Amino acid sequence: MMFRNKKQNKKISTLFKESESGVSLIFTLLILGIILATCLGVVNLMLKEIKISSNIGYSITAYYAAEAGIEKTLYNARKGSGPVESCETLFIDPTCTFLVRIAQIGIPPDTPYIIKSVGNFKKTRRGVEVQY
Repeated sequence: MMFRNKKQNKKISTLFKESESGVSLIFTLLILGIILATCLGVVNLMLKEIKISSNIGYSITAYYAAEAGIEKTLYNARKGSGPVESCETLFIDPTCTFLVRIAQIGIPPDTPYIIKSVGNFKKTRRGVEVQY
């Protein structure tokens, strides 16, 4: 808005400058808040991905423990003793174990067995099931 004399123009421009003196500070804080929220979101995603990546290694170890349970049971069956035990736990080390369960389908002696083995490693579980 322009007035005819210069004094009125100065007063108006001074009023606008005084009333808008904190706007740049508010905009700066708003932009910094948005940047901080974005960075925290990215860090949160990265931490979740790191946790998932470490659990993949645990998952592989748990799977191999379950597979070891299957192989031990099949070895006992081929050796001649047969899968008689219904449940067996083997400690590979204090944090890595497997649990084997054997069930027979139908009426013995010619019916197949289902062997289920679950491997545990650091709170990660993986299972394998075979029919023998």
